[in-house]
Amino acid sequence: MSQQRSLDHDGGPNLARGYTLALGIVATLFLLGALTTYSMAENPEIDPSVQWAFIFTTRLNVAVAAITGLVVYLRVRKSQFAIGATGALSILLAFYFPVGTAVFLYWWFGIRRRERAAA
Repeated sequence: MSQQRSLDHDGGPNLARGYTLALGIVATLFLLGALTTYSMAENPEIDPSVQWAFIFTTRLNVAVAAITGLVVYLRVRKSQFAIGATGALSILLAFYFPVGTAVFLYWWFGIRRRERAAA
């Protein structure tokens, strides 16, 4: 039995499974953020001239949560597209300080080389 640390989620320190779990948590946080900004956008006390910012942020949070959820699904299903999608998402998450940046660094130093070598 191979001790690969790839999308197999088998053997050794389970870095790939931990990363997949971290992505699931990040997706949940983005959904919670979307609920928060949506409730702010629907607040009648909010000035209509700034309401668009809450609506935009809600849509952005939902989009990133959906993309993150898709990558989690690809990783769990061990799809051939998971490694490329994970890389693209991780780079996107690097801009969401501090949690997204931490997830990006976890991918960059702990996951990236191992998954590419196993592919």
